[in-house]
Amino acid sequence: MVQLITLGITGFTALAIGPLWGQVRPLHTRDLTRLSQVQVAEYLKRSDIIFIPMGAVETNGIMPSDRDYVSPLGMSIAMADELDALYMPGLPWSYPGTTMIAAATVNISPSQGVSYLRAVAESLLRQGFRRQVYVSMGQGPAPLTGGTLVREFYDEYHVPLLYIDIDTYLPKLKLAPDARNKTHVRYALFSRTNYRYPMQG
Repeated sequence: MVQLITLGITGFTALAIGPLWGQVRPLHTRDLTRLSQVQVAEYLKRSDIIFIPMGAVETNGIMPSDRDYVSPLGMSIAMADELDALYMPGLPWSYPGTTMIAAATVNISPSQGVSYLRAVAESLLRQGFRRQVYVSMGQGPAPLTGGTLVREFYDEYHVPLLYIDIDTYLPKLKLAPDARNKTHVRYALFSRTNYRYPMQG
């Protein structure tokens, strides 16, 4: 009798919950790593844009050593929100340049960074993300990694990736001082919200 009741309850629960498995939960975040397979597959039906931030872990004086990574992450979050895109943790271990002598710096060569990002780019392409945007900010040597990646990837796959060095392109926009300040505040707020770092003065 107990077994029959248990089977009945189990069957009823399966029937009640069954339809829920077929539903796609709306995007509660644009972070690829926090979305389910079902959500990502559904997103790829309407778009294929993804932002990948990159930066070094290196000494920044009294500021956190991942500043060069968190800054482009904040920009990536903001741009993904504007463009109905996704973003993902990118390459926090990038070539640091002249700060490699410091205790807070992790030294990764440009070729190691390119190899890692290339594997990421190839995987994202297979998954369906044909519009990949790699973003750096506040890190001078980053183009050695990002620029090399997009050039070599296009030569082999004939798929254009976009690399944006915010330090190069933001001044070209010739924004008014108040607009420039709003842009920097916005990425700082996104970074603080997601990583809970105090904003630096």
